[in-house]
Amino acid sequence: MDLDHQAFYQRVELAYSFDTPSRLRAIFEFNYASGDESPLDNDSGRFDTILGVSAFEFGPVSLYAPISRSNIITPGIRLTATPWTNVALMADYRHFWLAEDKDSWGRTGNAM
Repeated sequence: MDLDHQAFYQRVELAYSFDTPSRLRAIFEFNYASGDESPLDNDSGRFDTILGVSAFEFGPVSLYAPISRSNIITPGIRLTATPWTNVALMADYRHFWLAEDKDSWGRTGNAM
């Protein structure tokens, strides 16, 4: 059986650094990774990171470990600051949607 595969991933990041001693920075993030429109046909549209770290932009401590760059639409906002030497702070908020509702969530294998 032949399987046609066409998938893509896009990331946009806009940031603003405030003129403060703590180097406060606000970052708007948006990620889109295609999903498979119909898992039962001979076409695959699901994006998958084959090599390397699978989702480094989702945070440094694996808060979003079940989510990968597959079948997602995810806007987010991140705030970073360095208020003191050797102290770095980060706050992150993201919302996740499926790009294709017939496909599953990233590494979970669960569909909605």
